[in-house]
Amino acid sequence: MSVDLVKPLKYESDEGDFGPVQFNPNEDVVNANGYALNDNENIIIDSDGSGNIQFKDVVAGGPHTLADLLVSSGGITESQHKVLDQLVHLIAESNHQDITYNGWKVTDIIHWIDDNKTTKIREINLTYNGWKTNTLIIKQYNAVGTLVETLTGTFSWTGWKINYIDWVLS
Repeated sequence: MSVDLVKPLKYESDEGDFGPVQFNPNEDVVNANGYALNDNENIIIDSDGSGNIQFKDVVAGGPHTLADLLVSSGGITESQHKVLDQLVHLIAESNHQDITYNGWKVTDIIHWIDDNKTTKIREINLTYNGWKTNTLIIKQYNAVGTLVETLTGTFSWTGWKINYIDWVLS
């Protein structure tokens, strides 16, 4: 398929223009069966005859309408993403938080959906070797309180300093 450049002509005006005049995109329309972008025959935009714009390219194949591309994307909406309970998200909903201590050391932090403490959102457990944090275990629960994933961090210390933390997702 080759693409020829088209110069629009305008034969109508209040003054009776007869020759080529400046193209007005708000008034003038070029009637064509499809457009290739940048003379690339692998990227085509055209109409399906029902008023829908179609797209075709070497990656998505096609032709596909915008509606086809949106439905087939497999993605989720922003509102669906926002409510996902995953370790990569901070807890962004109202919740009740319990903190348990062993002396001055925090050993457990539990986020519940409310103060009735019937359904967990997230649980954090800390273990110690003397005064040093040994492990940090983060457990994520789904909307009904079932454990979804666990992230365990094991601390490496030199004197008073943490050298690194090894993380394992399970």
